[in-house]
Amino acid sequence: MALKPRYKRRIFLSFLIFIGLVVMAIVIVPPMITLNHLKPKLEQTIVEQTGVPARIDGDIHFSLLGRATIVAHDVTIPNGEIGALMFSVPLTSIFNLENAPLSGKLAVYRADLVLNNLRPKDFRHPVEIHDSYINFRNRKLKVIDAELSNGHLAGVVRTAQHKYDIDFENDVFYIHNQNNQLEISGNIFTDGSVRGQIAMETNDINRWFGFSEPQITQTIPLTMQFEWDGGRGWKFKNIEMPKISGNITINPDGTKIVELRGHDISYDLS
Repeated sequence: MALKPRYKRRIFLSFLIFIGLVVMAIVIVPPMITLNHLKPKLEQTIVEQTGVPARIDGDIHFSLLGRATIVAHDVTIPNGEIGALMFSVPLTSIFNLENAPLSGKLAVYRADLVLNNLRPKDFRHPVEIHDSYINFRNRKLKVIDAELSNGHLAGVVRTAQHKYDIDFENDVFYIHNQNNQLEISGNIFTDGSVRGQIAMETNDINRWFGFSEPQITQTIPLTMQFEWDGGRGWKFKNIEMPKISGNITINPDGTKIVELRGHDISYDLS
């Protein structure tokens, strides 16, 4: 006996609902289901495919929306902590996660890292960095968003006072701040030292260079060349401001040699 059309529709709709529930059960993985038993293998996969030793201290969650996405929480690496590390593996590897290759970008969230050198590293995979902190030479920078790929780092960072656009590629870098027309560019050398040029507008040139005389209070444009030894030593050379030019040296021990010249003044405050 043939089924009536309305019964066929009901059976078809019931079948679609059943398939949808199965798909949702697979794609939307409950948070209590983890891959914690795979920690040793995933840690090994991370170090083999990125070159960075990692220890996963938190839970490992996953979803199958689009690709198999894995999120490892509370990850410890040699130079800091990562709140969450997200990466993907091919969907075809879902039943063999122990040997799954990383695919696409790695995403880092809420990291707190220590860097001793500004030269970007190559982690063999593109890395996105969000809402994280970098501690560099006793200065803390907040990384709002950045991407690192093939030795090229580009993004937005914030200090206590300003936000900067940064672009580092191998040994060449560029830093820009629209508010004070700051532009810094230069080269990073293998010994950690840096040389470059600065152009900016500032109303606090004394604080910028750390000297009190002569007192300069007006907003002025400024260009100069600089050398940084990678530690506490700085040289600011060929400083050019309206009616003032010269050089400033800050030695590693904190002593300063300030040589600024004007049309009718000459200072040597060493």
